[in-house]
Amino acid sequence: MRKIIPVLIGLLLVALAIFAFVTRVRAPGEVLTSAQGGDNSQFTLVTQGGELFNRSSLRGRPYVIYFGYASCPDQCPTMLQRLERSRRAMGAEGRDLAVLFITVDPERDTPEKLAKFVRTLGVPVIALTGNPDAVHRVADNAGVYARRIESGGDDYTIEHTTNAFVYDREGFFWDSIAPTDSDAEILAKLRDAAQTPRASSSSSSAIR
Repeated sequence: MRKIIPVLIGLLLVALAIFAFVTRVRAPGEVLTSAQGGDNSQFTLVTQGGELFNRSSLRGRPYVIYFGYASCPDQCPTMLQRLERSRRAMGAEGRDLAVLFITVDPERDTPEKLAKFVRTLGVPVIALTGNPDAVHRVADNAGVYARRIESGGDDYTIEHTTNAFVYDREGFFWDSIAPTDSDAEILAKLRDAAQTPRASSSSSSAIR
């Protein structure tokens, strides 16, 4: 028995080492993180018009960030259209609300492809892409999950976080919007973020 114990301990250590290595490996297009949207870090990406976009340009405006991809068959268009309906329902205060669509598929989503996606969608969205490392870093910081599902050949879909993340006028993370939220709940969350700065929050830091 005494001889077996060291062997078992050694096997356990090897198993733990393998597990740690595997969980650190990211497949192409895959992001695995633990946070949930409460990220206020700075980023610079490229819009569908090919222009650089810096998060600091949103200072003073409430905004929503939704992560998805242009080839998304249903969830992405549905969420973006619901956000637009709520933005319009806000009336005058909704004019300042910015909706950002950040791709989780930068390998395929060029500015041109995102521009076509936005035109087809028919909503005033700021669509963002960029270098894959930069895009994945933004997704990591926001706690976004995305996993490539191969469909055969070069085609694939992406399983990803479907919540949208709401930020107030000072750049503080305010709330998240789930696909299961009612239109009334979405509207209430957007209005709260637009009306109530969180300058006194001690749990988050504003964008700088």
